[in-house]
Amino acid sequence: MTLTTNMRVHLQGDLSAQSFAQQLLRFGDGDFPVDPDTYSISFPSDFCNLTNSPEELIVKVFPDISINFRNYQWLCDRAILAPMNDGVNKINTEIQNQLPGPGATYESIDTVVDREQAACDPTEFSNSLEPPSMPPH
Repeated sequence: MTLTTNMRVHLQGDLSAQSFAQQLLRFGDGDFPVDPDTYSISFPSDFCNLTNSPEELIVKVFPDISINFRNYQWLCDRAILAPMNDGVNKINTEIQNQLPGPGATYESIDTVVDREQAACDPTEFSNSLEPPSMPPH
């Protein structure tokens, strides 16, 4: 079975999202030409933001974040993709540091509900997990 339609893009009818999804598929399928000397690829200029540092990328993707952070739609229209959770966590921390006002820390409970399962999964193991789309524990 092969999936051929990106339903999120199809249902939203967003042409820029459709173009991005098609370019991303081309990248995943290996359809971008590879430089034989450097083994690198060149992205189209509208595909991504090229910067020299994570801080510069944040400014480019989230200009005036300290003012615009209350605008839900503005935030929804922006994203920074990173291949590893560690990179995502560093970028998120940098963006959070630019927001006005005091920060808040929320504690979680790290107890296994099923007592029989607790012997198999020690608390230290649970605390070491960093599932995608979840902040670090």
